Amino acid sequence: MRALARGEWVEATAASMLRSNGAAARVMLARRPAAVTDVTGFGLAGHLGEMLRASKASAVLDLAAIPALPGAVALLGRGVRSTAHPENARARRAMLVEPDAARRAALDLLFDPQTSGGLLIAVARERGPAMLSALRAAGDPAAAIIGEVTAPRPDGALIRVVATG
Repeated sequence: MRALARGEWVEATAASMLRSNGAAARVMLARRPAAVTDVTGFGLAGHLGEMLRASKASAVLDLAAIPALPGAVALLGRGVRSTAHPENARARRAMLVEPDAARRAALDLLFDPQTSGGLLIAVARERGPAMLSALRAAGDPAAAIIGEVTAPRPDGALIRVVATG
């Protein structure tokens, strides 16, 4: 709406929203995940937080591993955000964000509401690489392992955000 997105970014976004989660769901169901949700209006942090509360667990997210549509991080860096972003960003209170991650515009990806997001799938660590390979083979080149579920943190933080890349 602000005419800041490049044409190729808009095209990539539309193509992503038109792609069904059906193939990913079939791959995921065949591998018996521990938990799954689709990432929608509450953003990645909101939906992951729900999963962690229900599981009485914590997680470490690698900001550098989180896939982003072309132009998303650039626009976030310029302050372009959804009107739902501030409400979703309240999830940061339940997070421990490492200093290097806090300096990156990509941190705001965690709070970005989605209208047609992907699936957030939790699988046992030893099944992660096979799940990732199967998802990519099924047509999702952006599938990624973005972190790991851990024991609850003594400080009560649900999500620790790091940036390795």
